[in-house]
Amino acid sequence: QNFDHFVSDCCGINPFSVDLIAYVKALASSNGLRADDIRIYTGIHDPAREPVKHTKAHKRLTWMRSCGATVYAQKLAYQTGAIDGVVRPKEKGIDVRIGCELIEAVSLGGVRRVLMLSHDKDMLAAVDVARTICSARHWDLSVYSPELQDLSRLDTTRRAAYRGLPGTHRLEIKLDQLDCFGSPSDRMMR
Repeated sequence: QNFDHFVSDCCGINPFSVDLIAYVKALASSNGLRADDIRIYTGIHDPAREPVKHTKAHKRLTWMRSCGATVYAQKLAYQTGAIDGVVRPKEKGIDVRIGCELIEAVSLGGVRRVLMLSHDKDMLAAVDVARTICSARHWDLSVYSPELQDLSRLDTTRRAAYRGLPGTHRLEIKLDQLDCFGSPSDRMMR
């Protein structure tokens, strides 16, 4: 969801039109890395409350699985706004799941390089624990996160630019490269 918001808010691209698996592989490759194990963590809409969104998201996640990604999808929580009373879907627990799997991958799987397509600073606690585990074993752990430097499409009324996670190696996101993995006909209107 973090990456979808970034693609939509900062780049003006419909995230459902982006071939995320191919893009992650290209981003990793262009930075001298390999994307051997791609894991997608996301919330999915309740089919009773939002059947159209659920169906669309389910198809997308099924396609990602068919491309070799491991997908973890958890039902979205629906919360009522205290001020306006509007019910909105919200991801809950996804960051905890990512953190647990990061620590497991480092501890049991021998993972030494991680590329996180997220700007959620809650991930930093898990990264710190993973680094501590690696350090105790005299291993190096390299964590990478993407950073947008081209602000030409940034709508200043929206979210801030994607700056990557503090304390990680930054990989520059190039908008022209991202464009190659999205359908131009699905450009979002501002």
